[in-house]
Amino acid sequence: MSTLTIAIVIAFVIGYACIAMEAVTKVNKAAVALLMFVVCWTLFMISPGDYINIASPDTLATDVGSVIEHHLGTTATTLFFLMGAMTIVEVVDQNGGFNFVRDSLQTTSKRSLL
Repeated sequence: MSTLTIAIVIAFVIGYACIAMEAVTKVNKAAVALLMFVVCWTLFMISPGDYINIASPDTLATDVGSVIEHHLGTTATTLFFLMGAMTIVEVVDQNGGFNFVRDSLQTTSKRSLL
């Protein structure tokens, strides 16, 4: 295992520990996750040839770009979908679209609601 791989693993473990100890550090989980993401990918970009089978040095940028696009693409599509869905739900809620559910539930007992 190379020194660079160990550095990436250490950055991930430190970031994960900070996420787990959010109550102690008082730092938002999302901020720590984004910082950890940036550090890990920056360390990866120091020597991407160690991790990717590269046909030639001329195609290094294309190969690295396709790997990053693959990993970030799936995450980005999920995030964009969730942002759109959450926006629609919030607009419907602000305009009283879910009041019929509240009005149809006449009970306050958790047992009868279940």
